[in-house]
Amino acid sequence: MYRNKISFFTLPRVKNNASYLYAFIAIALFLTPNLVFLVPSLYGVYLTYLVWCVLVILFIPLVSHKGLGGLGVRDVVNIGFILIILFMLFGFLLGFYYRGSSLQSLLIDLALLVIRISAAEVARTCIMAVTSKRSLKLVMGTIVGFFFGSTLFSTKFTNLFTPYGGLFSNISSSIPQVIYNILISEIHILGGLYPALAFRFIVDGYWRISPYIPNISSFGAISPVILSLIYLFALILIPGYDSIKGSSEAIFKRSARRIASIAIDIMIFAIIILVSYSLYAKIVPLVVISGSMETTINMGDIALVMKIRNPSEVKVGDIIAFWNENQIVIHRVVDITENGFITKGDAVPSPDPFIVESNAIIGKVIGSIPKIGWITIIMRSTPEGLRNIAFHIYSGIYSYYPLLLSVAITVTLIIIITHKLNISFNRKSW
Repeated sequence: MYRNKISFFTLPRVKNNASYLYAFIAIALFLTPNLVFLVPSLYGVYLTYLVWCVLVILFIPLVSHKGLGGLGVRDVVNIGFILIILFMLFGFLLGFYYRGSSLQSLLIDLALLVIRISAAEVARTCIMAVTSKRSLKLVMGTIVGFFFGSTLFSTKFTNLFTPYGGLFSNISSSIPQVIYNILISEIHILGGLYPALAFRFIVDGYWRISPYIPNISSFGAISPVILSLIYLFALILIPGYDSIKGSSEAIFKRSARRIASIAIDIMIFAIIILVSYSLYAKIVPLVVISGSMETTINMGDIALVMKIRNPSEVKVGDIIAFWNENQIVIHRVVDITENGFITKGDAVPSPDPFIVESNAIIGKVIGSIPKIGWITIIMRSTPEGLRNIAFHIYSGIYSYYPLLLSVAITVTLIIIITHKLNISFNRKSW
């Protein structure tokens, strides 16, 4: 299947000069952040991104080759949006964190993100092209991706050699980054540079640009485990992609496969449009955990709350979400006074015994999604909850947590990578 395909990753075996060129490009991009020592202050940062931009424009035509051909841009885009959907599901369970920003700062962040990702992936694909062994490709690609953007004297480097810093004391927080970089390196091997860029633009763009991200940090030290499992899920998806594809071809007719493929793409793009609109309109999903607003909004529904710019937008009869004693309440406005708003639940006979001040209002409810929020209610309302059980167990093994987590993740990675290597060797001898 792969014998007649010329792969970018096989070129260094033929031309040693190409290996030196790829190594030079990778080192140049990797060391660029050290320009901040030559030009201190913010100008050094500007110079770093400018040099990255120039180097990427110059070198990307030399390295924009395909990998083994197992993955395309469309494939990794689908996987990327599957991860975002998983992140959003965790957001519904744990809550969302809002990061407000102006349009100007958003565009600046987007431009810097594109430059940084492009430079990192060009450096990664070059350093991976120096060797022909797949295991070394994964190791070298992961190392470059993990440390890319750091200076030689940054804490990410120096803490590796101190007994109480870096990976020794914060190993759990580094594991998701390591797994993510293994995932990106695997995409490079199977798909090449462009699929890796597309995947990172989607996933990194979500974490960097989206104003609403899941509040995974609410789980404290267990948060890295959640991210690690999500990235491991994506890593598991990739090696079986071809086999899944082949099975579908054997089961379904050509027309049925095409219809199914189009339907999946339509569903994904519909989700993208809905998410994009919700971000643009500043819509926050909130789970309704009481029956005070029945039958307008029932317990277990997800209320869609649109943030308001000015409290004067709130009128009598509007349903609003507001803070009250560190809890979010969703009730209807029944009166407006000089001091604030009088609210009342539709299923409650009397108004609330407090006045809602303007600065406590989150926004107006513009709609609801029925029943989906029951998952969150179950997670939060079981006897001291599954979460409390997990924290109770965790508190007993706190001192061993970094060791246990690192061992578990390492064993899982060894199993996955071994499985990947077996698949690779069965298909083609490197």
